[in-house]
Amino acid sequence: MAHEVQVDNSQEPDLYRRIFEELSEAIIGTDVSGTIVFCNKASEVIFGWKPEELIGQKIEKLIPQRYRAAHGGHMAKFKKNNVRSKYMGKAVASVTGMHRDGHEIDLGTTIMQMTCNDGKKVFVAAVRDISLRMQYMQQVEKYANTDPLTGLSNRRYFFEELKALIENPGAGETRVWLGLFDLDGFKAVNDIYGHQAGDLLLQNVARRIAISLPEHCLLARLGGDEFAVAVPGPATASDIDELGHRIIAALRQPYEIDGSQIAVGASGGFAHYPDMATTVSALYERADYSLYVVKHARSGGINVFNSGFQSLIEQKSRMEYCLRKGDLANELYLEFQPIMDLATNRISHFEALARWANPELGLVSPAQFVPLAERCGKIHEITRILFQKALDEAATWPEDVSLSFNLSAQDILSRDSVFALLRMIMRSGLSPARIEFEITETSILTDFDQADLALRNLAAAGCRIALDDFGSGYSSYGYMDRLMLHKIKMDRSFVSRLNTGPKALKVIKAIADFAASLELDCVAEGVETLNELELIRSLDIPHAQGYIFSRPVDAAKVPDLLQIHNGFDAASNEDLRRDRKA
Repeated sequence: MAHEVQVDNSQEPDLYRRIFEELSEAIIGTDVSGTIVFCNKASEVIFGWKPEELIGQKIEKLIPQRYRAAHGGHMAKFKKNNVRSKYMGKAVASVTGMHRDGHEIDLGTTIMQMTCNDGKKVFVAAVRDISLRMQYMQQVEKYANTDPLTGLSNRRYFFEELKALIENPGAGETRVWLGLFDLDGFKAVNDIYGHQAGDLLLQNVARRIAISLPEHCLLARLGGDEFAVAVPGPATASDIDELGHRIIAALRQPYEIDGSQIAVGASGGFAHYPDMATTVSALYERADYSLYVVKHARSGGINVFNSGFQSLIEQKSRMEYCLRKGDLANELYLEFQPIMDLATNRISHFEALARWANPELGLVSPAQFVPLAERCGKIHEITRILFQKALDEAATWPEDVSLSFNLSAQDILSRDSVFALLRMIMRSGLSPARIEFEITETSILTDFDQADLALRNLAAAGCRIALDDFGSGYSSYGYMDRLMLHKIKMDRSFVSRLNTGPKALKVIKAIADFAASLELDCVAEGVETLNELELIRSLDIPHAQGYIFSRPVDAAKVPDLLQIHNGFDAASNEDLRRDRKA
């Protein structure tokens, strides 16, 4: 587009005039002083002024007051130096004009400089009303930045804002705390009350957090039941701990949703910029680790990152590296702990317990490497390695002794993993009835429908299902009648409290009676003393497991336990081992 046009009015003036008047764009011309010298009918549609009312007026009449000084500066610069504006001849995406009634208008405009036949220069603006388009764009931007359920910022926009806060501090150094909050037991709400109730709960959670926060804080829903807050300013660790506990206390108050009283727990983790991290990604990693520590301990509450955690993060990174690069088939092994049939005093099952001996790390607790394997995507490989080792060992046991094997949440939620396990059982030659899979409440509540489908597939193949750590979760009774279960293993914490008084015994009896009412087998875990064993027997609980019978032992010592408790000939076990190796 030419920046300067020579206007010749001698050629077909009537045609040019008709085109000028019929254009849908407003065409407005001013002289170098900013006085309007011509405009067409479309100007009235956009600005509300008739052409005869505008001609002779200053162009500032169409510019909001707050922009007039800047416009005047441009014009003064042009008059003094005859410097062409950088916008001349270019389409400007959006400028702001003013209607006759005072409301502002979003405009798209192209400005040209023309020279008339008499040598006078005029500025001509072709103007379009783009208010609707701008409203649409604003709406699109809002949706792109907002969580549609809660109205809070979404994950992407929150971290953009946090990054801007850190990288463009303005006056002084930016100091900001990043906090991550996660609900405890939220999945159970969806499963028991439905997803609509879960959505209403999240909306209420968002409001409670917002009310609890000081001014100028950022708040977002990152996804699912995870929320993030950014607290700028000079707050101390003590201040943040107090704020975090205030938020947690608010979130733990019951919610009235569709006529039901619903309660959930909450956990939170905080980290500080720049004391604990110097980038947004590192800050998030440390806040997430603080949250992980609280969640892993199942304690709820608030955890503030400190320097001691850094070494733990480094250990976790080294452990993850070893999980990815290690020779897991040789490093992973199993120990076995017997589960006793109290009616016969015989071993009915051996629970296979995962162990990892890495050349660099030494012996690593499953409490450490299993959650990490789930987070870094190695858990399916680990499960297959250990399950094959367990099947090989179980094949050397008597037919009346079963294998109890733990599955992670990711195993349960993966259709491929479930069918891989079933194929392994078929190849092993073992009866599926001798295989018992232990699952936790957490694995069920992660995705109830998928977990239920997986358990039904396993049970349909003839395997048995045991719910481990029963009573340690949030809503055990709410889903028990809906799951394909054969056994519950009450959490060891119940047995450990037996000596605290008669109430503890009544709780265990209630769990045993509950299991019996659903025709489920029951195991008391963590039995360590004769007194505990006698009390368990008095309640007619059919199975028990604990140190009083045996600590976990390696595979080579299993025959000795079988010989002691079941009268099994250890020599036959060795024959079976040799046959399988051959």
